[in-house]
Parts: sequence; C-alpha cells; structure tokens
Amino acid sequence: MRPSYRRKARHGSKGRRRWRFSTAVRTYKEQKGTWPESLDQLAQSFPDNWLAGSNPLMRHEFKRVLVIQQEAGSKSQKNDDAEQPAGGGDRLTSGGQEGEALFFKEPLRIVIDKDTHLLAVASGNIILRSYKVGLGGNKTPEGTYKVSDKVINPNGKDNGEFGSRGMQLSDTNYAIHGTNDPDSIGKDESHGCIRMLKKDVEELFDMIPRGAKVQIGKGILPQLESVPKERFVLKRGQDQTNPHRTYHWLL
Repeated sequence: MRPSYRRKARHGSKGRRRWRFSTAVRTYKEQKGTWPESLDQLAQSFPDNWLAGSNPLMRHEFKRVLVIQQEAGSKSQKNDDAEQPAGGGDRLTSGGQEGEALFFKEPLRIVIDKDTHLLAVASGNIILRSYKVGLGGNKTPEGTYKVSDKVINPNGKDNGEFGSRGMQLSDTNYAIHGTNDPDSIGKDESHGCIRMLKKDVEELFDMIPRGAKVQIGKGILPQLESVPKERFVLKRGQDQTNPHRTYHWLL
C-alpha cells in the first residue's frame, strides 16, 4: 500500500531554511557522536560538507536550533520504548512567536519511486519537493541508504556524464547525480544511478545534508511534481570538489 503523503504546509522562508539545517545538526550527531559546536563545523570543505553552504539566518538561529535538537534527542532517548506519533507535521517551538514553525519533527529524507520516476524530499509524510528523475529499471536497487558523499563537479566537470552535482549512496557505486542526457529523465536508461536535471540536482544538493536517508522502492510516492519557481540556494564559500578521486558511479 502506498504511504499517505501530503503537500508541504505553507510556512515562511525562515521556517523552510531552519528545517534544512536542523537536519544537518541531527545527522552530524548521528555519525560523529557529538553535537556540532558551530555552523562552520557543518559547512566545511569536502568531505565534511554536511551543509552545502550557509546564510545569515542559519548563523543567527544555530544556537537555538542546536538546543532544540538536543532537547528532542534527550526526550527521544528517554522514550525509546514508547510509541512514537505518526507523521511529521507537528510544530516544535522554542521562544519566538507562539506556534512558529521551526522545523518538522522528522528529519529531511529522500524518497525515490521507481514506478513513477519521482524523487521527493520529505519530512515525515510531508512532501517539500518532488522531481522527475531518470532511473535504471531493475538495475536501480531498492532499499534504504544514506548520502555518504556530496561533491560539486564530479570528476572535475560540470557538464560531464555526472553533471554538476553528485551524492553517493552509502559508499556504493550508486549515486544521485546530474546528467548530460536530459532526454533520459523519466525513463529507465541509466545503469542504476538516479539522474536529475541540472536545476533539480543543484537545488537538492543545497537542501539535503550529508548523512540524510534515501529510500528507494516501488509505489511509494503519488504522481506529484512540486518544483517551485524560486529555487533554494545556499551561499557557499568552501571547496566541495574532490580532485583526488575519480568517481565510477554506474551512470
């Protein structure tokens, strides 16, 4: 049975940006075992580019988001055996205006549906973005992965076979990346990787932190494309290229 998803709630741009970097705070803790002490720890050069960049709002809100994530982590640890509420649309607040949407309870994750050829960015059952992608049919694996590597201009090119952005899945030869064959989007023509259009993969790169979960399956997303006119872009100052490695993803 296909899970029940719904469109994102209408929140201001500040709330949307907080959702994204609060996920980076959480994934950093999960993999490093300690909380980041500053936003700069999340927006370092490759391979420590948990965030693709930052902005003044993120710097202003870092301490507040960190405290809330720490409190949420403490509560989660105490209630490991308790039944967790379904969905991810509840609001968490700490200071500021009452009812202000700081971020969804559930971290951002990527969901890929092989039947609909869609990739969605979701939090709980809320879809924030949905893009048409190119896949490889049975060559594209199903299961749950994590974004283990995020690189700009894979193999030193922004217009090569992997496009301008690449996100490796759990240190495998599978990745979400751009393509120099845009006509393959919506089709099963890859060797197993997930292909995206340039604007789509560049927005996804800025939205999704390193360590985010990626779920691939069949019949798990509705036929819904949700691409805004105004794309989400982070200001980046760090080097996120990797000239020391030649990627051999499966295209």
